[in-house]
Amino acid sequence: MKKTATGPDGVSEEAADSSNAGRVSLYGATVEYGIHCMLWLIAPREKPVSSRDLAELQGVPST
Repeated sequence: MKKTATGPDGVSEEAADSSNAGRVSLYGATVEYGIHCMLWLIAPREKPVSSRDLAELQGVPST
């Protein structure tokens, strides 16, 4: 059985790929990562968000 990976938003990568088939990206991946981080930062939270939290969210090294 094939395992399906999910992104931080809980949407499977396979579903995201099929829903965007044939579309041209309006922004580059770097801009999309930045927008995603900014939206995540403005959400109400109990404690402040660190740069490590953002790195973990985006799946990049925190160093």
